[in-house]
Amino acid sequence: MFKISKRKGSSLWQVRKRWPTDVAPLLKGEFTRSTGESDRKLAEAKLPIISAEYVAIVEDARRRLADNRFRDLSEVEIRRLATEFYTEALRHYQVRGPLDRTQRDELLEATDKTIETLEDHLARRDVAPVAALTRNMVERKGLPIPEDSGSLAHLAMMNLRAMIELHRGVAARLRGVEDYRPADASVASLVHAAGKPARTVNDLIEAFEEAESERWAPSTLRAKEPVNRLLRETIGERPAAEIGRTEAREVLSLLRRLPAGLGKLKQLRGLSLRDAADRGEKLGLAVIAPATVNRAYLAHISALFNWAHQEEWTSGNPFRGLAVADPVAPEDKRDPFTPAQLKTIFAAKPWTAPDGVGEKPIRFWGPLMALFHGMRRGEIAQLHIADIDEVDGVPSIRIRPGGSKRLKTRNARRTLPVHPELIRMGFLAFVERRRKEGGELLFAGEEPDIAGKWGDSLGDWFGRRLKDLGVTGNRLGLHSFRHNFQDRLRAAGLHNSDIGQELVGRTKRAGSSDQYGGAGYPMCEDVLSTPSHVAITLNRHGWLQRSQQQHA
Repeated sequence: MFKISKRKGSSLWQVRKRWPTDVAPLLKGEFTRSTGESDRKLAEAKLPIISAEYVAIVEDARRRLADNRFRDLSEVEIRRLATEFYTEALRHYQVRGPLDRTQRDELLEATDKTIETLEDHLARRDVAPVAALTRNMVERKGLPIPEDSGSLAHLAMMNLRAMIELHRGVAARLRGVEDYRPADASVASLVHAAGKPARTVNDLIEAFEEAESERWAPSTLRAKEPVNRLLRETIGERPAAEIGRTEAREVLSLLRRLPAGLGKLKQLRGLSLRDAADRGEKLGLAVIAPATVNRAYLAHISALFNWAHQEEWTSGNPFRGLAVADPVAPEDKRDPFTPAQLKTIFAAKPWTAPDGVGEKPIRFWGPLMALFHGMRRGEIAQLHIADIDEVDGVPSIRIRPGGSKRLKTRNARRTLPVHPELIRMGFLAFVERRRKEGGELLFAGEEPDIAGKWGDSLGDWFGRRLKDLGVTGNRLGLHSFRHNFQDRLRAAGLHNSDIGQELVGRTKRAGSSDQYGGAGYPMCEDVLSTPSHVAITLNRHGWLQRSQQQHA
């Protein structure tokens, strides 16, 4: 996020922001730009332009780093390479065939002298005996490590320790000790790691889906398909426990280059992701948007490695905190409705007649529930009659999974007091009629689309309604009511608070409890009075009184 400040002694507002850590080798210090304005509002108006410049500089630096390709080895890579060296060399450091006493004494004397020499090198931190083989190791792996890399020296030291233990093992066997175990703790840990079967990232993906997929909606399963393809093509065959920050950044680097709509482009069909990225750059194709990178890819990947850490597949989540800077602020991506637009919408059909006679009930009540409760369209469309009930004597809406019902996230599960305006408009009477009619769904006839998503037909209808009414704005739609609701939470001082997050069904602050009294917040007077008046009321615009008279 970009913030403006004034430098001491200057009347002009400026922007200062640190460079991302991955481009630190090229971009020193921090990004600083003057807005050229002394008026704060005029200065803030220039932030999108300055933000775009910042992003462009960072992207260029990342491309140059990718072209150069020099980097350091991660600790995980160093241990993996040293383990491979030790286990491979161990097969050659064996005493084969019978030896007479003279042969045995000569070999033991030579081995002891070699150990003494190698230990002297180790004491002096001189890796000359293993320098060439270490360089050959990284070159065979295709790792772009510069000669003066500290990580290369670290790997050489690990290899030197392993070399000493290999010779100590030979000496021990020559003395009749068959079950020698490395005395060097660092090499002993390599032996321990080598003895474990390596579970790859591909194995992790399968285990994660087997354990968790029953709780996922069909749309979630489909959303994970391109994510899993990315992981399988980049690090799929690598042991999950050895994936570190370096590997995570390599995955992100490729992800940032992928063309948008990759699966729909004929000119990229049949190509690997790396080849598709290369061809996309040559064709000048637009790449995946930052929001998609963060939400559709990195969020899924991070969830996978969080599970891996929890199940002790890995020692941590190497993707934790990785994200792409988005030059468009969240509040600029979708407009809320203005009071004038709300008046235009609700002064027209289907709200000009009680219960929206002649229209599907969901078209009457759905937008109102989205406005007064900030509910998602899928949550509205999936409601069962049994979900509307009294809790602590308060008419409430239970948003919960079960049967065919799916929620967007675990935090979406909540219980809401029915807004007083909905009650006055006859919502509870409508629910009672549906209860007498029988059936399961509150809004009869609703069903998921082919992708398993609920509420799309309601959203599509509402979009057409806005067009007919001439209501325009940045991505205005049914979800804009949720933005109105968030604005009223902010005005009431509840935005990002625990109760505010509970009302909208989002993750609460770190360290806060997800449950109160075992089932969310109790439906007490304090809770009822505060959030029920958070949503925008239309009384001041004259529509609600007129509507109430029609419903009387």
